[in-house]
Amino acid sequence: MLVYVGQAPSPRAMRMFTQLGQHVHPHCRAAGKALLAQLGDDEVRGILGRVGMPSMTEATITDAEQFIAQLAQVREEGVAHEVGEMEEGVICLATPVPGGVTRLALSISGPASRMTKQLQAEAIPVLQEVSEQLAMQLAG
Repeated sequence: MLVYVGQAPSPRAMRMFTQLGQHVHPHCRAAGKALLAQLGDDEVRGILGRVGMPSMTEATITDAEQFIAQLAQVREEGVAHEVGEMEEGVICLATPVPGGVTRLALSISGPASRMTKQLQAEAIPVLQEVSEQLAMQLAG
């Protein structure tokens, strides 16, 4: 399961709320995809077999092989995408924090009306840069 350990809330009235310490299914979260993409496919299949892949919305991927194929794309691009898979109308992007003993990911999410293609394109390099900086600080 995925556990949220930190959050920086948006100053806007409409925003995502994440309960710190909450354990959630990783298959329907961009951060979960970023974390699982760091593992081998057989290990991911084992995890999914143990925790399950419940449907949260109509967009939730509930087929392990389709999910594994999406992880290959995450590995190639270095960013995970979630579009309405956990909550309808919400888009989330996440990048893995490389290295370290504990697997970590950094994500940004918001309502689809604000998470435009342009904003996503601008956010991805920032997420990747901050993930690298965090990895260096943790290795430090």
